Amino acid sequence: EAALQVVENATVSGDLSQVRDIETIAKELKWPEVLLKASKASNYLTMFQALQAAAAKDSVDSLSVMKTIQQRAHAEGYTDIAALAATSMEEVAGRVGARMGLPAEWDVVLELAG
Repeated sequence: EAALQVVENATVSGDLSQVRDIETIAKELKWPEVLLKASKASNYLTMFQALQAAAAKDSVDSLSVMKTIQQRAHAEGYTDIAALAATSMEEVAGRVGARMGLPAEWDVVLELAG
């Protein structure tokens, strides 16, 4: 179906706005298959964008946000986002720890994030 392909293309391009528009249309037109795919794509892209925003903040607070995203992504089966969150947390924790003057091998910053 063409609508499913549009959802796929919007997801690949990271166009959350288009995915949400399709989700709304699918809901109105009662297209359950398209609605399900668009809802999952919307959830996926929202998590991915939230992870990017949290990583860009480069703070202890953003680490706890990334941890929450990692846990939710894992629960939803989005292993790529969960893995990216883990890597991003390590990178941000390293930079935050360095700014605090902590040795690289200390996991204090990640522990603070929970």
